[in-house]
Amino acid sequence: MSFEIIEVSGEAFRRGKLYGERAKSLIRKNAEYYLKFWKSHLGIDDTSLKDAYSQFSSSIESYDEEIFREMEGIAEGSGVPLETIVLLNSRYELGWLGEALKSRGCITSEGCTSLGVLPERAGGKTYVAQNWDYKEHFLQTTVILKIRRDDLPDIITKTEAGAVTQQGLNSEGIAVAMNALVSTEDSFGEGIPVIILMRRILDSQDFSSALKYVYEAKTNVSSNFIIGAPGEIINLEMTPKGVSYIFPKGGIITHSNHFLKAHFEHPIKDRFISVIPDTLFRHERAKRILNEAKEVTFDRIKITLSDHFNYPNSICRHRDERVEEFTRLVTVSSLVMDLSAKILFVTKGNPCENEYVAISF
Repeated sequence: MSFEIIEVSGEAFRRGKLYGERAKSLIRKNAEYYLKFWKSHLGIDDTSLKDAYSQFSSSIESYDEEIFREMEGIAEGSGVPLETIVLLNSRYELGWLGEALKSRGCITSEGCTSLGVLPERAGGKTYVAQNWDYKEHFLQTTVILKIRRDDLPDIITKTEAGAVTQQGLNSEGIAVAMNALVSTEDSFGEGIPVIILMRRILDSQDFSSALKYVYEAKTNVSSNFIIGAPGEIINLEMTPKGVSYIFPKGGIITHSNHFLKAHFEHPIKDRFISVIPDTLFRHERAKRILNEAKEVTFDRIKITLSDHFNYPNSICRHRDERVEEFTRLVTVSSLVMDLSAKILFVTKGNPCENEYVAISF
């Protein structure tokens, strides 16, 4: 069992249109889901959504016209309005619009655990891996998107149908994993959506360019990125007040959903720990389990990402019946990216119950 694989090529609009046509039903399901979520759960009305679209469409088109043309193609191919496609690609930021409107707030993001392993600990390989913990709905509407281009690196990405990218790697071996972070300085406002920034990272032809995109990004929200290339990994905690970097220790780095460094370097405080306190031990347990092995293999990473301490709210996160639908998180997918071999291994659902499927260029 695996997610649908969609491969596209050609110029930007054509790629988007092919994507939209081939994932039409899934994109429409995501559009319907998010519109209900934004309106009923976050309290964002139609007027506010239209205003958000105007803001994001302008900032995205100015930032990267090719990505915007791709979104226009997705809208054309799927029959979903461009307004909704732009908002799907800005959904991380819309939580803060809900908070600005004094609804139930923005604390509804992913609860992921990420890790990276350098060659010195992995038998010469470089790994970036992540459990993507999100809403159960996306077990049915996530796709693997393969983007082939002549002028930029090819991309393999796990993404919500309708989004231009999420976690993934490119044909240069550059990979990105992402963890949601929330600080006291986060707010709704002008800036580059996190999903668009992740796409820019995967457009990078070299490691330094990928890092530069994060440092140059104008943002009103916080987010964490583990960025890797064959032989190197860096963790970047991005906040509205600046970016903090963390290097692996002993060849290993892990991260979850709270700040490890940025709150010491910038005038911010963490707002997510009280909402999702399991973040405090998830990254530490992941580090400990990895360090139990002298050499970190693929199987050791799978064991780590399948850990059930504090079940169901564990590294391998399962349905918690005590939590209502729109805020409940499960591990929708587990990803292990071998940057040396340029292969993405991905599960549909929890890694404790499902096999990893290998996808290569």
